[in-house]
Order: sequence, then structure tokens, then C-alpha cells
Amino acid sequence: MASHLCYALLGDRVLAEEACQKVFLRAGRGLEGFRGDAKLSTWLYTIARRVCLNLRERLTPPPERAGIDIMVHVRRLPPDHRAAVILFYLEERPYEEAAAVLGVPLGTFKTWLHRGKRELAARLGIGEVKR
Repeated sequence: MASHLCYALLGDRVLAEEACQKVFLRAGRGLEGFRGDAKLSTWLYTIARRVCLNLRERLTPPPERAGIDIMVHVRRLPPDHRAAVILFYLEERPYEEAAAVLGVPLGTFKTWLHRGKRELAARLGIGEVKR
């Protein structure tokens, strides 16, 4: 669901709830313009990603807690790599759908995912992440 993506991108439940409200308000206003070229869930994820990125730009994120919380490390990835990792691993979206959500060619998505996995593995001190 979009709430998982919002939380993963923002790292704060209150901000994620605010983002989700904005996502569904924006989707409600734009539903007439939904052409059906993509799945409705893909369209909603695209809106959620844009809303979250806009919120992150306007707000200074709260200090991240220390520890071996993988989401702390995921949130430290560059935004494009982070979104690719979240959509593929947490949301379990197929490559093609995740690329469509991010509005990039399949090859670009795979590159972002590979780089995100590599950086995440390095941060966690483990070998390459499989899947």
C-alpha cells in the first residue's frame, strides 16, 4: 500500500500519514484524468513518491536513530536508489511495474536497484543482497 512507501521514504509515521492524506486527496482530484494506461496501484505509487519527495525537500528530517535498523540504512540511500529498493524488496513490485511507478526505463530502474543493493550491502557489512 502507499502508506508503506510513504513511511519508507519519509521515515516518520506522522509525516507518512500526512503524505498519505495528500496522496488520496490528489488522487481523488485527478481520478477523472486517470487514463488507465497503467494499473491504478502504479498510478497511486507514482503520486505517493512525488508527494513524499516534495515533503522531504520542504522539511528537515528528524535525527535518525543509531543502530542496526535496516530502514535507517535504506533511508540514507540516494532517493532514486531508495525508491527502487523499497518498491522491489518491500513492496514486492515486479521490475516493469516499479520502473513505471518511477517513470523511468526498465534499464534505469535495474541500475538504481543494483546500486541501491550494493550500497545497502556495504552499509550493513554483508555481501551482495540476493534476489
